[in-house]
Amino acid sequence: MKRASVSDVSKRAGVSTATVSRVLNSPERVSAPTRERVLEAIQELNFVKSATAFSFKSQATKNILVAVNNVGNIFYSEIFEGLQRRANAHGYNIIIKSPDLEAGNDPIIEALRTGSVDGVITLDDYFPPPDDYALLREIYQGTPPIVGFAERPDYLPYPHVWIDNRAAARAMTKHMIDRGHTHIGHLPGPPGSAATAERKAGFMEAMSEAGLKVDPEDIYEGGFHRDVGRRVARRLARRQTMPTAVFCANDETAMGFISEMSTLGIAVPDDISVGGFDNNAFADVYVPALTTIAQPRGEIGVSAMDLLHDVMRDPTANRNKVVELKYRLASRLSVARLRPTPSKKKLKESAAAEKG
Repeated sequence: MKRASVSDVSKRAGVSTATVSRVLNSPERVSAPTRERVLEAIQELNFVKSATAFSFKSQATKNILVAVNNVGNIFYSEIFEGLQRRANAHGYNIIIKSPDLEAGNDPIIEALRTGSVDGVITLDDYFPPPDDYALLREIYQGTPPIVGFAERPDYLPYPHVWIDNRAAARAMTKHMIDRGHTHIGHLPGPPGSAATAERKAGFMEAMSEAGLKVDPEDIYEGGFHRDVGRRVARRLARRQTMPTAVFCANDETAMGFISEMSTLGIAVPDDISVGGFDNNAFADVYVPALTTIAQPRGEIGVSAMDLLHDVMRDPTANRNKVVELKYRLASRLSVARLRPTPSKKKLKESAAAEKG
């Protein structure tokens, strides 16, 4: 049977998790009716306050939780390797978990509540909701040992490493413009993602700076999976006029897009140029080799683990620490210079020359 969490108690009592924490730690600060409601929920759910979790600082486990929404995403392979290597150097073990949405389990809250880890590293927009984060701050006296990897500045309410996704997307779009492309489409990531918003903003900024308009029809329904790229490719192939280049928000969608275009008889980069984002493990050996934004994925893992180690040693000094990592544009074969379309006059001249 699943062990009840603070969130379960808060939902049953109809109060915030912070209120549950106050009932557990400082009941005199909570009004009698609310306190009774929370205590009744605790009894109904058989909730047990973990003594280990609340004496965290003196109960080192040597385990670090890495919380990620999509553990199977190839993007994280080098990050995990960097995390593991650095964790070993610091004397820690890595535990990687994704949330169980159907069961309502949040590994961050559960691990910290039960004291089963010494710290947490969050990836891909994964962080506790505001109420739960407030609860963690209260439990750990304002210094919860959590760090993350962020997609935009000031996005996470705790120490983090980050990449300037907006500037990187702007660089990719400018790279396409510099090669003569003026009709450029964008295949964004999933709605609600910070990476999606930042990469789309960078694309739009580069187009605006170049004086180029973006037709709403050239911003497609997005996602971070190959099937999304395939679906968009099929839609574009049916249009009378396609963009001459498409910037995909990650490499997986770019590869799905290129693969489907090839199936439809449309060649990359001869007929359409394609750029990606991430520089995943197959980007440089894909055919054609993928032009993409290279994120320093191994360095992300190393830096995140080092940052967590610093926070655990001195939470006060590192409470607001942010580490910016550098990206680079990896220019390969999938983005080519635009080949001018022959004028009707030249086509007639060419046809006449062939007859002659």
